[in-house]
Amino acid sequence: MNHNDYQPQAGTWTLTAPNGCYWLGMTPLAAVRAEMNERIPATVQLARIFAAADEDAAQEQTEIARLQAQVAELADALTCAEAALADIGDADREPGDDVQWCEQRAAAAIPAVRVALAKVGR
Repeated sequence: MNHNDYQPQAGTWTLTAPNGCYWLGMTPLAAVRAEMNERIPATVQLARIFAAADEDAAQEQTEIARLQAQVAELADALTCAEAALADIGDADREPGDDVQWCEQRAAAAIPAVRVALAKVGR
């Protein structure tokens, strides 16, 4: 598919306002651009473009901060889980019932992992 397959009809396009003013262009968008350039000063058009870009940048920064917080929470949960697994591997060094101690150690680590995973939809 070629973008040239969708060219506007050849000829001059006319945009007519309710008050009878009209603008000409070789394409529909050229006629609209002519009307807009007459009605809206270039400085205002440029300011609107910059404002939209700033808004996009702000939304992007908000999303980055949200993702960074999720990564930090997952990293903390992973660190907690890793420590619990490492401790369980050393369970024979602790006095008492090894199975009970391992269950308690895992029970202490699992909630943080589950909360972090739930927040990212896992």
